[in-house]
Amino acid sequence: MVACQNQSSVGEVTLTLSILGEEETSNFYFEDATLLDVLKLKYEVETKKTFYTEYIKCVKDVCVNDEYSWVYYVNDKPTNYGVNVYQVQDQDRVLFAYKKV
Repeated sequence: MVACQNQSSVGEVTLTLSILGEEETSNFYFEDATLLDVLKLKYEVETKKTFYTEYIKCVKDVCVNDEYSWVYYVNDKPTNYGVNVYQVQDQDRVLFAYKKV
């Protein structure tokens, strides 16, 4: 099920950050948070705003380039919503991965 942007939610989310295979996992309690909000609870993040959404440029000073990009998954599935639009739900498992594109 995809979270709508107008839903109110509270709970706990598991966040995993993967940089070229090295992973860090943390759990957070949240109230009405987007994927971007959760990521910013733990890491310094740089984004680029577009007309519709924001794209992740850098996390922990690891930045996108011609070969690598930040991708994200919720409950092991990619989402069609922007990182600043998708509202996390209780017990979501979120993965932000820096990988070759």
